[in-house]
Amino acid sequence: MTHMFDFSFRSGRGGEPRPGRPRTPRGRRLDRRSRKLLAACCAALAVLCTLECIITATATRNVLTASHQIQAGDAVVTADFTPTTLPASDALDGAVERLDDETAYALIDIRKGDVLLPTMLGSTPAVAPGHTVIDVRLGELSHPFAPGTHVRLTAATGCSPPAVGAGEAADEAEPTDADAQPSPDTSADAKASAVADDVQADGLCTVSDDAIVMGAPRDDAAADGRLTPVAMSAADAMRTLQAQANGPVLAVRAD
Repeated sequence: MTHMFDFSFRSGRGGEPRPGRPRTPRGRRLDRRSRKLLAACCAALAVLCTLECIITATATRNVLTASHQIQAGDAVVTADFTPTTLPASDALDGAVERLDDETAYALIDIRKGDVLLPTMLGSTPAVAPGHTVIDVRLGELSHPFAPGTHVRLTAATGCSPPAVGAGEAADEAEPTDADAQPSPDTSADAKASAVADDVQADGLCTVSDDAIVMGAPRDDAAADGRLTPVAMSAADAMRTLQAQANGPVLAVRAD
C-alpha cells in the first residue's frame, strides 16, 4: 500500500511532466511562439477574406452603352456607342466590350444608355413586325443607300384621294338638314382627304414614309435597271408596287 501511495503521489505532483504541457523554460517559449504564429495566421486569413469581399464588391468591367436612341434595322458602328465602366455582375455576362470594323444592324430598338448585348445586333437588318420586304426599282442612284438606311419613297402617282361616286356627288349637290350632323361616311372621307394632303408634297406622292433598305441593289433580269430590297408596311408595299408600275420611284433619306 505504501509503495502504491508513493507512486500515485509522484505521478500527480513530483513525477515527470505530462505530455503536451511543457514545464521547462524552453518549452514555454516554444508554446508562446506557436500561439503567436497561430494568431498571426488567423489574422492574415481574416484580412484576406476582407480583401476578397472588397474586391468582389468593387470589381468593374468595360462595356458599350448606346449613346443615342437606335431603331430596329438601323446600321450601327462603334461611334454609336460609348465605352462605360460598370460594377461587375452576372447580368453583364456576355456584354459587348468592343465592335469590329464591320457594320452591324440593330435587331431591336435600343434605348439610350442600354448595355449592348450580342443578341441586339445582326449581320443583316431585321424586318419589323407587320412589315414585308419587296424589290423596288429605284431611280438611278450614283451612290446607293447602305443596308439599314431609313428612306422615304416618293413617286408621281400612287396616293391620289379616293374617287367620289355619282350617288355621293348628287348627295353633296343637294344638302339637307341631315347634313348638319356629320355622318360616319363624311367623317371617313374627311380623314382620307387629310391623309392624302399629308402624303402629297411638292407635287410628289409619298408612297412610304418610313422604309428600310435591306440590301445592296442587284441587276433586274427582266428589265433594265436595278432592284433594291426594301422593308415597309403592307399598305406601303401595295402603294409602292402600284406606283413603280406607272413610273419611277425615288428614295429620299429620312430625317
